[in-house]
Amino acid sequence: MTPLETLAYAQALFIYQVLRLKDNDSRTYAIYESTMPHLEEASNALIPYIAFDETADSPDHTADLIPLYPASAAQAFWTNWIFQESAKRTLGMINFFILTYYFMKGESGNRCGQNKNIAVNRSVTMSAHLWKAQDAVDFALAWRNKKHFVINVSVPNFLETIIHDAQKDDIDAFGKICLTSLMGLTEAKGWLAMKGIAL
Repeated sequence: MTPLETLAYAQALFIYQVLRLKDNDSRTYAIYESTMPHLEEASNALIPYIAFDETADSPDHTADLIPLYPASAAQAFWTNWIFQESAKRTLGMINFFILTYYFMKGESGNRCGQNKNIAVNRSVTMSAHLWKAQDAVDFALAWRNKKHFVINVSVPNFLETIIHDAQKDDIDAFGKICLTSLMGLTEAKGWLAMKGIAL
């Protein structure tokens, strides 16, 4: 499979599993159980395609590498960024889902291998400006001109920086999910409300 097909397969299988959570049919539950290892395999298959390089996520590192003209260079960067961020977010969500699933079954133990632990602790970019870009030039301008934030649990004080500097229009839907996971529901709800954002 191509990288894009690998991502699409992982996302489709994840959605399939989530949608079947509410089905109480015992036959469906048996199929659900047998599909979970495939979801784990699908998430593991994403790892080789993800560039876990924190320096590449820094706006200071790459701002001068995204020319506005010709737009083809910005288009290539934008396309790659969308794939990388989508793969990182998908991997993170699937891993949290799998861990929660096995925790609820009382089988949490060491369900994530070392590769997954490395992958989950790497960066995802939280910036509504980047995700709302309508084309490559809008993306390049947002990358250059707007502050964006990297959620990376391996970097000291990353959360404090976000809490101190992020504004209402910086936070996308996935950012809300991450902040709620990191801060807890009540703290995240309070901080978001202070910024004028509904959880």
